[in-house]
Amino acid sequence: TPPPATIEVAHEILIRHWSTLRWWLEENRTRLSLLRQIEAAALQWKQSGRQQDFLLQGVRLDAAEEIYVKYTDELSQDVQAFIEAGLAQRDRQQKEAQHRLQRARRAIALISTLGLCTAVLGGVAFLQQQQAQQNEIAALNALSEAQWLADDQLEAQLTALRAGHLLRSTLLLGSNSHALRLQTLGTLQQAVQQTAEVNRFEGHSQRINQVTVSQDGQQIASASDDGSVRLWRPDGTLLKTLATGGDRITGIAFSPDGQRLVSAGRDGVQVWDISQGKAIATLSSDASLRVAWSPTGGLVATAGADGTVHIFDANTNQPLRTVRGSAARVNAVRFSANGRWLATAGDDSLIRVWQAADGKLLRTFPGHSDRINDVTFTPDDQFLVSASDDRTLRLWNLATGTAQTFTPLADGRESHGDRVLSVSISPKGKRVASSGADGTIHLWSLDGALLETIGNQGAAVLTTAFQDDQTLVSAGVDKVVHLWQFPGQFPASVPMVSAFTAVFHPGDRTFAAAGWDGSIYLGDGATGRTIAAHTQPIHALAYNSTGLVLASGSDDQTIQLWIGDTRRQTITGHQGTITSLSFSPDGKWLASGSTDQTVRLWNGANGAAIATLKGHQDSITSVAFSPDGKLLASGSDDATAKLWKLDGTLVRSLAAHTAAIATIAFHPNGKLLATGSWDNTIKLWQIEDGTLSQTLSGHQNGVTSLRFSPDGKTLFSASSDRTLKLWDVETGRLIKTLRGTTDAIRSIDVDATGMNVLTASETEGTRIWSLALEDLLKDGCDRIRPFLQTHQNIQQSDRFCVE
Repeated sequence: TPPPATIEVAHEILIRHWSTLRWWLEENRTRLSLLRQIEAAALQWKQSGRQQDFLLQGVRLDAAEEIYVKYTDELSQDVQAFIEAGLAQRDRQQKEAQHRLQRARRAIALISTLGLCTAVLGGVAFLQQQQAQQNEIAALNALSEAQWLADDQLEAQLTALRAGHLLRSTLLLGSNSHALRLQTLGTLQQAVQQTAEVNRFEGHSQRINQVTVSQDGQQIASASDDGSVRLWRPDGTLLKTLATGGDRITGIAFSPDGQRLVSAGRDGVQVWDISQGKAIATLSSDASLRVAWSPTGGLVATAGADGTVHIFDANTNQPLRTVRGSAARVNAVRFSANGRWLATAGDDSLIRVWQAADGKLLRTFPGHSDRINDVTFTPDDQFLVSASDDRTLRLWNLATGTAQTFTPLADGRESHGDRVLSVSISPKGKRVASSGADGTIHLWSLDGALLETIGNQGAAVLTTAFQDDQTLVSAGVDKVVHLWQFPGQFPASVPMVSAFTAVFHPGDRTFAAAGWDGSIYLGDGATGRTIAAHTQPIHALAYNSTGLVLASGSDDQTIQLWIGDTRRQTITGHQGTITSLSFSPDGKWLASGSTDQTVRLWNGANGAAIATLKGHQDSITSVAFSPDGKLLASGSDDATAKLWKLDGTLVRSLAAHTAAIATIAFHPNGKLLATGSWDNTIKLWQIEDGTLSQTLSGHQNGVTSLRFSPDGKTLFSASSDRTLKLWDVETGRLIKTLRGTTDAIRSIDVDATGMNVLTASETEGTRIWSLALEDLLKDGCDRIRPFLQTHQNIQQSDRFCVE
């Protein structure tokens, strides 16, 4: 914790107007943050070729308009053009709405002349009510999206749940009904399955310096500059407030049995009886920064600004010994899990490990280039993890003294963009959480791989603590305790390092996935089994229409046919990697594409060779049968797609892409073919004559996989830009962009309901994105129900989640 800041006021007028100055700073900080978001959105709009789908809408446009009116001189020409385009689009939409209303009025007048006035009036009222509800749903979607982008995760969930609940009771009408429904489902999916915040504990009036959790996980304590310690249940219920009546409290620690708590601050170190809510002992009257209670319960250690660490007998409250924890201020003190060692660190950039029993110095760890703010032991006491102002997080081997710096971000930036202020480790030692002055929390594996990054709306996060292996507590300058859950909503338990391809079983929610190690996973993500299939990476999987037979294709140039875990057939013939597989609708034929530039047809039952289709000038990337089974389509790195009859006759070539085609998909009606390319576009082609119907632009990198929904109304696209997009097939408009992956998406599949999308990526494995309204509402309400139950200001519209 930095030393207390002081300000010497130069003139009396500053004293009189200090609150005005503070208000001005806060207002401008908010405005500048919003301006940065608008500038980023304007850049995306410009990069997309100024597509209307990238313009601001709803509350985000309203906020941008206010900045445009008040601060035009501060905006670049691109940003001004971006906001003006959004305002123009809103004006057009309002005029169109007025025209629709005028047409509705004329229709009403016509019907009324037919003597149906009563019925019409009732019908109009109903239609107006439904239209109002649709408008409200659209506004809630836009607000949730804005909140999600601003890292206001809990509010994004609440807003999306309100929209979903309203959607449940609204009869969607008009040409935009399908898009509005999918937009709402996509926003709800994003808010429920791609957020981690589940609760907030509010009550402190000043910044929170430390949070800690009792060993049984049933109590959470927070210490604040407001001079109080608050004790909470995990659901957010306030149990007690321990008021010191003095200055700021900077450190706290529970006794192992959770019955006592020790606090450290400017007024000294006190021991509290939690049941009574009273201080029962004062260990020291000297200012202290941090405090630790040994896991065995016998010792308490305190750290001071003078560089000393005092060790007390926790039973008698008597001092035992003092050690020099740092040449300067001591910022961190922590006991090992076995209670035998004590680690200290501070402003001199060194970590010292002491023998707790006698204060003997065992080892010093140099390496950080700036002061150290926090240090903790792993549960097995083999390692230490430290957080420093030098923006790094380091893992130290206690036996050898060697250190590993946690992996920087992929673009070369430090893992934290500012000082790293705290570090904590989950009870089983599998996850490390770090927080920083940049307002972010990073979640790491113990080997230093970055698992997840959470934003906190820019507010510095001063402290973190795990409640259990899936729940993290954090707090900081925003005066709020946040609860985050990482339950692995997606099937993170799939036992594979990477997934190149994944397909749903046609009859249920299970799926097959395969990747780098040549094995195939079969299961639902929570449970399943892995079979050793190929000797090299697998790039292609396909089920036949009954789901009885699974085909796999690999770098080893073979195709395997499987029934369950049993290899039924091995097919050879290709002279290159198998890149794509597709069964005909009746299961009689199996098509394969390869880097050997050929498409081959096989007997779907016994693997006998039927035909070889030649004509592409580069690797085949994708093959697909038409819904009626009469045509076969292929896509290639030569930037063309070809349509073939099953006897090998080339029907036509489709050429319009400027880069390799990575994926193709037939529309369920068989009249359209979609192609996705590394030119970042999707093209829709008429099968009958090969004409290009539409070009869909929006991805910022190559389009890697395409699937139509079973009803043909929606096209799903995946990309190396790490997004999943939903398109309205009839209009070609982008409905929703789903984000949340940290790696390129290699393949997607859609289940028979059209409500679940399966994605595969090289570093994240597989993920299921649910678009089922009832499932999302249930999951969302289950996650935030404790928050709603413990907060008195719950809106009536949110009661559906509690009752």
